[in-house]
Amino acid sequence: MRSPVTTSTRNFAMLLPLPPAERAARPGLERHLIARGEEDRRLRFGVALADQGIRAYVARIEFARGLASAVTSDAQNVYIALTARGIVPNIPIVARASEEDAESKLLRAGATTVISPYSYAGQRMARVMTRPHVQRFLDIALSSLSETSLEIEDARVENPSKLVGQSLESANIHHRLGLIVLAIRRQDGQLDFNPQPSATVSAGDYLIVMGDSQNLKELESLAGV
Repeated sequence: MRSPVTTSTRNFAMLLPLPPAERAARPGLERHLIARGEEDRRLRFGVALADQGIRAYVARIEFARGLASAVTSDAQNVYIALTARGIVPNIPIVARASEEDAESKLLRAGATTVISPYSYAGQRMARVMTRPHVQRFLDIALSSLSETSLEIEDARVENPSKLVGQSLESANIHHRLGLIVLAIRRQDGQLDFNPQPSATVSAGDYLIVMGDSQNLKELESLAGV
C-alpha cells in the first residue's frame, strides 16, 4: 500500500505517514485529515505541497496547529521546514532525518524537533528488551488502535476557562473525571511533573493527563478547547 507521503496525484503530500495497520483500519483517514485540516482543532499536524512548494498551500499551513515533514529526502525536509518557517514563523515543525548530519541542518532551517526513525527504532527495541512492561503500557496508552480506552493526552487551558486560577485539588479532575494529571507544562516551558494538589492552573498551561478517552474529551471542554 502506498504511503500518504507519495500521494502525488493531488499535488500534495501528507507529511506524517500512517502505520500500515492504521491505514488498513482507517482507509479514509488521509482524505479526512486533508479535508478537515483547517477546522479540526484536534489535528496536531498539517499538510503541505510536495512538488510545487508549500507556498501554494499557504491557507492550510496558516490554519494548521503544526507541520510534520516526513518525506524520505533530507533535502526536501530542509526545504519544507525552511519555507514553512518563512510563511508561519511560530508554527511547530517536526521533521524526519535519515542521516545523522541532517539534524543540525533541519534545526537551522526552522524545525522545532527532529526525529530519526532509525534512532527511535533502536531506542524502542532497547526498551522492549529491558523494560517490556513499561513499553507495552506506553503502546496501549499512546495508540489510537488500542483495545482499551486508555489514552494519554494534553489539554491546553484556554482563557476563559473554568480551570484558570483553580488548584488541582479544587478543580477535582481526578474524582470528577477519573483522570490522572501526570504533569503540567507551563507557558514558560517548565514541566511540573506529578504536580501537587495545591498546584494552580493558569491560562496557556498544558495538562498532561491519562485516563478514559471519553473523560479526556470532557476535560478538553472544561479547559475551553
